[in-house]
Amino acid sequence: MAQHYYIDESGNAGDLARTDPGLTFGDQPIFSLAAVGIDDDPLLAADVAQLKIQHRVALSELKASRLHSRPAFIEDLVDLLSAYRAPVLVEVVEKRFMVAIHIVNHQLLTGGHHVGDPTGEALGRALAEYLGQAAPDAVLGGFIDACAAPSSASVIRSLTTLRDWVRGFRPEFELSDIAGKLAGLALDELEPDAGPDHPFSYRRFLPSPDAGPSGKLMWMLPALSSFTNLYARLNQLHGRQLSQVTLIHDEQRYVEGAVRDGKLSMETLRDQMAKITAQFADYQITEAASLRFASSTGAVGLQVADVIAGSIARHMNGVLADPHAPRPLQAVVDKILGFEDGRGQGVNFVATDRLLATAGIHTF
Repeated sequence: MAQHYYIDESGNAGDLARTDPGLTFGDQPIFSLAAVGIDDDPLLAADVAQLKIQHRVALSELKASRLHSRPAFIEDLVDLLSAYRAPVLVEVVEKRFMVAIHIVNHQLLTGGHHVGDPTGEALGRALAEYLGQAAPDAVLGGFIDACAAPSSASVIRSLTTLRDWVRGFRPEFELSDIAGKLAGLALDELEPDAGPDHPFSYRRFLPSPDAGPSGKLMWMLPALSSFTNLYARLNQLHGRQLSQVTLIHDEQRYVEGAVRDGKLSMETLRDQMAKITAQFADYQITEAASLRFASSTGAVGLQVADVIAGSIARHMNGVLADPHAPRPLQAVVDKILGFEDGRGQGVNFVATDRLLATAGIHTF
């Protein structure tokens, strides 16, 4: 099993509270993070150089953004990883769905008491799927506005918008009825405490922010949640023996501190983290891997991770934009999906069932 994993992302890694009113997320509604296990970077560099000659790719540095029109080259690159038996792990996040998950976890099922409870987790997933597919921009945007400008008033507006929206459905529509009742309970709990004697009671209805490099708060970072789940997947893949594993992450100044802090929290709070259940992921970190950030300029492993992450993100963005449009990277994505091994390799999607069905993807 590889001891060095090169990690790179595609899609704006910034917080989701800084999107536009139309919730386009800067025309990057999909975020992806890829880890590629390579212990012999010089050998990889030599083989990649041969592929460049073969496909007449005149790039000093591989970038997915400049290779999307060269799917045959990317296919051969993925085949090269298969020949190496290199572990490939990818996280793909539909950002709109991620916002819906936060609404469920922080406003409807507050306190995280459903985590570790199969019935509660099933309800949380159903509610997130419902909101991710059906909720209008006003509902998701109201929650985003509350994160961007947190206050009792903004949280109350967010919950009220959600409650009023679901009231428009017939009571026999079970999920809307449940969501409405839960939003109402949250409002009943919050509104009496919204006065000056309880100035910060609203915070329990919002996710915990992270501090950016300039001290500005960042909310709902797909780069952080993707990294933590990737770390947990590697923990399972390596049987909790990570002390000899090194993670080489592409330089990302905006979220580097949050990623470091998130990794440390997983390691120091491993007993609390252990109750998190996720398929092919083990959140109980008993041995810590090392982590460093590096420039992709001199690291072919990072460049390959960029191509993997960027290819699948571009493909999924295209499916979202037009389900009937041609899919030039379909064969590439199929090969990346083919790394699934039942132990944690392959692609983990944090996305609505509707998007996955449209893309023809069956998750592990």
